[in-house]
Amino acid sequence: MTKGASRVVVTKVANNIDESSIQVSAPGNVTILSATFAQNLATDLTDQPAYRRLKDSLTALELSQSKVRNTRTAQEGTLILLDKNQALGGPNASVAELTKLAEYYTAKQTELRNSIYGLKEKEAAFEKDIERIEAKLAELGTNPETAGGQIILQLSATSETNGTMEIRYVARNAWWNSHYDLKLESISKPLKLVYKANVRQETGLDWKHVKLTLNTGNPSSAGTAPELATWFLSPVIRIREPSSRAQGKWRSLQVQHYKK
Repeated sequence: MTKGASRVVVTKVANNIDESSIQVSAPGNVTILSATFAQNLATDLTDQPAYRRLKDSLTALELSQSKVRNTRTAQEGTLILLDKNQALGGPNASVAELTKLAEYYTAKQTELRNSIYGLKEKEAAFEKDIERIEAKLAELGTNPETAGGQIILQLSATSETNGTMEIRYVARNAWWNSHYDLKLESISKPLKLVYKANVRQETGLDWKHVKLTLNTGNPSSAGTAPELATWFLSPVIRIREPSSRAQGKWRSLQVQHYKK
C-alpha cells in the first residue's frame, strides 16, 4: 500500500450482509476511513457455485439427449430398410418360409416402432429439463442478488507498507434449524434422541471445507443475558349468591395480575 489515501475494492463477498457488522483490521500505520458494501453486478457468473451446478446439469442433460436422439435415428433407419425389403422370399419359397418371414418382419417392425415412440418421449422430457435450466441460467444473469457483493474500503497510510487486512461481517442469507431423530430398538430399551442440524446458506459463496460453529444467539443483539421480570397472579374468588332457582348464581371477581 502506498503512502496517502487509497481505495481498495474487496470482491467475492456474500450477496447480502449487515453493513453495520463490517469489521476491518489493518496494520498500525493504516487508518480505515470508511467501509461500505455494494452489489457487484459485474461479477463473472462462472465464479458462482449455483451457476456452475446449473451448467454441469445442462451439459449432462444435453449429452443424454444426444445419445437418445442417435439411438432413435439409427432405429428409424433400420425401419426404413425393413419397409423397402418387403418382398418376402423368392418364387420358390414355401408357405412355412413365408410365414416365418412375415412373423419376423411384423415382430421387428413392432419392436422398432414402440422403441422409437419411447425414445421420442425421452427426448421431449430432456428438452423440457433443458429449457428449465436455461431459464434459470438466464435468471442468474439478470438477478443482482446472485451477482455477489463487494466491500469498498477508503484507507489512509502514513507510509508505504506491506501487511495483511482482516475483514469480518455478518451474512443474512445463512441459517440453521434443529432436527431430531428418534430411535427405538425395542420397548424394553431406552429411547434414543439424536440431535441434528440442517444448515443452509444462499450467500452466493462456496462453503467447501469451512469450519462451522452453530449457536442460537442473535449476532445483532447485545451479548448480555436478559433480566426476566417476575409476574404475580392473584387468585380467582368465586362467590355464590342466593337465587330463587334451584341452581345458584356464580359471580367471579376480576383476575388481577401485576408485574413487580
